[in-house]
Amino acid sequence: MIEFFTSLFQGISLAHLNALLILGLALFGGTIGGRLFQKLKIPQVVGYIAIGILIGQTGFSLVPPETVRQFQPFSYFALGLISFMIGGELKFTTLRKYGRQFFSILFMEALGAFFFVGIIVSIIAYLLLQNPVQAVLTGLLLGSIAAATAPAATTDVLWEYRTRGPLTSTVFGIVALDDILALLLFAVSSSVATAFLGQGGGMAGELGNLAWEVGGALVIGGGSGFLLSQLLKVFRDEDKTLTFGLGAILLTLGLATTLKVDMLLSSMTMGILITNIAPRRSEEVFHLLRRVSTPIYVL
Repeated sequence: MIEFFTSLFQGISLAHLNALLILGLALFGGTIGGRLFQKLKIPQVVGYIAIGILIGQTGFSLVPPETVRQFQPFSYFALGLISFMIGGELKFTTLRKYGRQFFSILFMEALGAFFFVGIIVSIIAYLLLQNPVQAVLTGLLLGSIAAATAPAATTDVLWEYRTRGPLTSTVFGIVALDDILALLLFAVSSSVATAFLGQGGGMAGELGNLAWEVGGALVIGGGSGFLLSQLLKVFRDEDKTLTFGLGAILLTLGLATTLKVDMLLSSMTMGILITNIAPRRSEEVFHLLRRVSTPIYVL
């Protein structure tokens, strides 16, 4: 009997056990932390972040760096799921109604951050390096990074409070489109930097990479969205709907990673497509995904 249990558990190493314990700790701690912050009238995402800080390297160091790297697919999946659901909020009717506000706020927000950070960093870099070219290039790169926003926290707060209305629609639209604009700014800035430094394939090569990242993401997301919409017409029970929804997100993320295109844009494109070509069936998909998304957000 002892030999049986020994052989049964001998394949489970300490690293695997630690990973399982960390997953359980993160789920319990994150959920409890989120609930405590809700009691304090603070969004639950702050609780998730606080627990993550406590068990991470900046806190009690319960999660070793190699384990964090092992959990990287969870982060990709969570971001892909969030991007898919953000895309689901971007309906063509909403774009037609609030399109002018979307783009005016988007360009003011993203380009304002780009120019402000770029100018300040360029001045500081020039004072430190005494090299105007390197200073401007550093400002361009960091300014383009500053234009990007993190969609997860913003959208989680909106979904938690179930907000609706023109302001919510505008925020979702800006969050969705900001990823594309930030990608364009970074690609152009990096192409200018490589051209001046004489490294890589030059500006033409960088712009080609940009076209591949954006175009490939649109093709993958569009293809996955069309495939999912067709499957939802055939399979209407909830378990199949949820399974195909999760499978489509994973398939899209996997293809985007393999082909080195933007993962978030791919998932977002799939969400945009399915919510506009199959609005009724897509509502069920998004509803089911929201019901199972909390553990993924916590992790």
